[in-house]
Amino acid sequence: MAHLSISLADAERAHGPTGLAILRGRHAVCKAIASDSQMLPWRDAALARGFRASAAFPIWVAGTLRRVFSLCADHEGFFDTEALRLLDDLTADLGVALELIEATAELRAQRDILDRTDHLAQVGG
Repeated sequence: MAHLSISLADAERAHGPTGLAILRGRHAVCKAIASDSQMLPWRDAALARGFRASAAFPIWVAGTLRRVFSLCADHEGFFDTEALRLLDDLTADLGVALELIEATAELRAQRDILDRTDHLAQVGG
């Protein structure tokens, strides 16, 4: 999907699922790319690649929107209530995992600083 241009600065290109997920902070869905007017900027390219539906899910890390998980499906209506619930849960879990990874990396960095400080000061900790 890298070839599909999304721009929050361009009103037309900001209102597909990915742009709306960023702007609204919650999932956004296009159940039928062929008929959804918001998908007009990407319609031909998406349909040519076999995409028929699209959805985007924000990933929140420590209260900050960090990423968007964007998906396409090969048939209309793929993103039903159950799929949306599962994908919302998945992206919430991804946010928690990323938060833990960042916290672990920060703790390691702090430990390394303390270890170097102890070494330089020639004291035990």
